[in-house]
Amino acid sequence: MRLSGWGGYPARDAELIVPATISHWREAIRSGSTCIRGMGRAYGDSAIAARVAVTRRMDRFIDFDRQTGVITCDGGVTLRDLLRVTVPSGWCVRVTPGTSWVTVGGAIASDVHGKNHHTAGTFGQHVIRMGLLLGNGQMVEISSESHPDLFNATCGGMGLTGVILWAQLRLLRIRTGDILEARYRTESLEETCELFESRGSAEYSVAWVDALTRGRRLGRGVFSIGQHIDEGSLDFSPRILARVPATPSFSVLSQLSMRLFNEVYFHTAKSGSERTVPLTQFFYPLDAVDGWNRLYGDKGFLQYQFVIPVENGAAVMRSILELLSKRGHFAYLAVLKLFGEANNHWLSFPIRGYALALDFKWSDGLLPALAEVDKLVLAAGGKVYLAKDSCLDREVFRAMYPRWREFEQLREKFGAIGVFRSDQSIRLGLA
Repeated sequence: MRLSGWGGYPARDAELIVPATISHWREAIRSGSTCIRGMGRAYGDSAIAARVAVTRRMDRFIDFDRQTGVITCDGGVTLRDLLRVTVPSGWCVRVTPGTSWVTVGGAIASDVHGKNHHTAGTFGQHVIRMGLLLGNGQMVEISSESHPDLFNATCGGMGLTGVILWAQLRLLRIRTGDILEARYRTESLEETCELFESRGSAEYSVAWVDALTRGRRLGRGVFSIGQHIDEGSLDFSPRILARVPATPSFSVLSQLSMRLFNEVYFHTAKSGSERTVPLTQFFYPLDAVDGWNRLYGDKGFLQYQFVIPVENGAAVMRSILELLSKRGHFAYLAVLKLFGEANNHWLSFPIRGYALALDFKWSDGLLPALAEVDKLVLAAGGKVYLAKDSCLDREVFRAMYPRWREFEQLREKFGAIGVFRSDQSIRLGLA
């Protein structure tokens, strides 16, 4: 069948298998090199290959201690289903990406971050232990204490160390399913960065930035902070407000329509205003539009996310946006976060710095332009996020992720070489 990541680029024909039991998984990996795929929400080619095994039938809840907030579930359980169980009991995941349609195994493999990296780190930092099926068919239980190298390689390892069969997680105690959000308009990228620094104690922080403006107003934005509140209902009821039922042959989005949207969004955000919103709205705004990725048409789009150190961060981001503008490429959606310190996971993305995610409609010349940006990011001491990557060069990857060699040595030790592979891993020179 035809398969792609969430961005729709690249796409390829693939053999799809859906193992249901441990024995089925063992048979799958014995039968040839295999790419592990959850919900397919990685944007590029990290979850596609000639042969793909999907974890959708690994969806059991194994144990939930409602007193301590420790839950154990299969790796194929989605965060959406996890929260349906935990929120009514007063618990929430400690770290979540911008969609609830991601599996627990996928969240670990991508070591996802959220709007609270500066206070809570990554998803993998809240995994107590997990069950991993190795390339030789052996099943092992690992933790940061019992198998530190294998654990640190698996968190952020893009599914290349083994199949995450189950995981035990520490949850966050909450009293309601609501978030108190405050929003502030900013007139430039530099002003947005200043707010991140001055509001560093906020539980959650994020900024929408306007990448379609020019001059000093480039990167003007709406900066938001949020915190869990103490009074309200423990409700988790994600709503679908609109659906995009099919992928059109052309993109319905254009520079003109997005410039108009940005003007409206910016001017309707009342600076300093506070509102109480469901956590689904605060964490997962795009989940309310089912199939929103189809708006980009059948050629798809690329999301490109990079992080650069705080020092000179605004200046580097501005130079990147200006370079892309000169090359004729404009981000229709841009989201900025401030990260805290890096962790010990070998291929984890976050470092102390600014992380900017940019969505680009596919167009000729985009890949060479992003290759130029890769070099600017590398020169600034930054990284590109592998879960959003579609085109990173292997030499640049190796420079951004210097522990790649140790990663490959560990994969060889545990029988993963040639067994767990994706189109991305081949492109990046991983065996």
